[in-house]
Amino acid sequence: MLLSLASLSHGSERTGTCFITFFATSTFHDFTGTVRSLPFTVIPDDDPGGGKVIRKVAVDVPVDGIDTDNGKRNRQLRKMFDRDTFPLIHGEVRNIRPDRLRKEMKSSERGETIAELNLNIREVEQAIAVRVSNFRDYPQQISFDLEFPVSLAANGLKPPSPLFGLIRVGDRVEVKVTCDLEVRPADIFSQESEIHEGEGDAGVAAQH
Repeated sequence: MLLSLASLSHGSERTGTCFITFFATSTFHDFTGTVRSLPFTVIPDDDPGGGKVIRKVAVDVPVDGIDTDNGKRNRQLRKMFDRDTFPLIHGEVRNIRPDRLRKEMKSSERGETIAELNLNIREVEQAIAVRVSNFRDYPQQISFDLEFPVSLAANGLKPPSPLFGLIRVGDRVEVKVTCDLEVRPADIFSQESEIHEGEGDAGVAAQH
């Protein structure tokens, strides 16, 4: 995990996507839904304080892509989001410092940390604390999870009420986002080289 996180500090552009799962409650039965984000880019920049900073990661989620495995409910949700006027749900995370994130994850017993997500739904923007966890390393990819609750009322959303309002959807929706970021082999090899060089320097120092 730490090796892949460190690769984000090298300054070259990354591409990524997010797969979102949400969990909603109702007086009849609970349901889940899924949607995949549009592709996005991550561009590390030089931090005046040293290291790298990612100024902004902007992710758009198409309302049309929301799927609850129920055609009627999908149409109701698209109406709730006013899909024709607001076809995208927009999220941004700003001023990410990979080195700081790496230290926080390493020091946490659960390997977690907290970040701030700016969520924009139908031009209502909210800053939400999200839990970042479950980093996973693959040869050319980093994956991690974000988890946070969303209040429908706080975003000006009125959930559908089938059967003349006898069935009501709960206000709080739990959201889990799995993000996949491309890691180029060159980045990984560069990090491994630095680690081995550091080990070599330490060995030379020890001999002296």
